[in-house]
Amino acid sequence: MEADAEYIEEAGFTRSRSPSPLPPNVLQPEKDFILNFEALPELWDTKNPGYTNKYKRNENLAKLLPILRKIKKDATIDDVKKKINSIRSNYRRELKKIVASKRSGAGADDIYNPKIWYFPYLHFLRKLEQPVALLQESNQLNQVIFYVYIVLPITIN
Repeated sequence: MEADAEYIEEAGFTRSRSPSPLPPNVLQPEKDFILNFEALPELWDTKNPGYTNKYKRNENLAKLLPILRKIKKDATIDDVKKKINSIRSNYRRELKKIVASKRSGAGADDIYNPKIWYFPYLHFLRKLEQPVALLQESNQLNQVIFYVYIVLPITIN
């Protein structure tokens, strides 16, 4: 948790530009879901040996089910998979906006600030994002390299 706080503070992320209209206790099950998801690397870390073991993955998905049922009473394992995919898609979308705003040459004050409140809690997914050189031009004056972040495919069985 200390590393989380340090990362969030160092990166300068805030929950959002405007305060959430919901009381904090309403968002607590969502936060618990994300924190427990982080604690189960078999579900998100492609380098983890358990990532390709469908029995371990299903076991870990079942661990997240009671937390999701606090949000949605009749949730199933398929709902857990959908929730994970939704969270990851939202994270990638926001990360793409940050990278684009930095690449555009925006000043420090103009860099995109993520709108989703849980973005700082998903920093553990950043290591799955890999820069890939798209174009490399060289001439006598300078060398230009453009990067795009690709996302490793996720399979939730």
